[in-house]
Amino acid sequence: MVAASAAGDQVARSILNRGGQELAEAALAVLGKLGMLEETTKVSTVGGVFQAGDAILEPFASYLLGAAPHVQICQPIYPPVLGSIL
Repeated sequence: MVAASAAGDQVARSILNRGGQELAEAALAVLGKLGMLEETTKVSTVGGVFQAGDAILEPFASYLLGAAPHVQICQPIYPPVLGSIL
């Protein structure tokens, strides 16, 4: 999908853009539930989908920051497996 998008496939690009937006909507829903939409807070890009790089990160960041400009998008500090023991 990422390679197809990079090669100019508009359908692949559209799918990745929508995927990034959907991930941002999920993050916004959590921030909203926690009452943190107006606060400066960090959102970490956890999960294999972010291995797609800018193809998914750019639409994610654009949508997220458009709705919650105080959010700071960051890489995870620890690997996901560590969360299973916390």
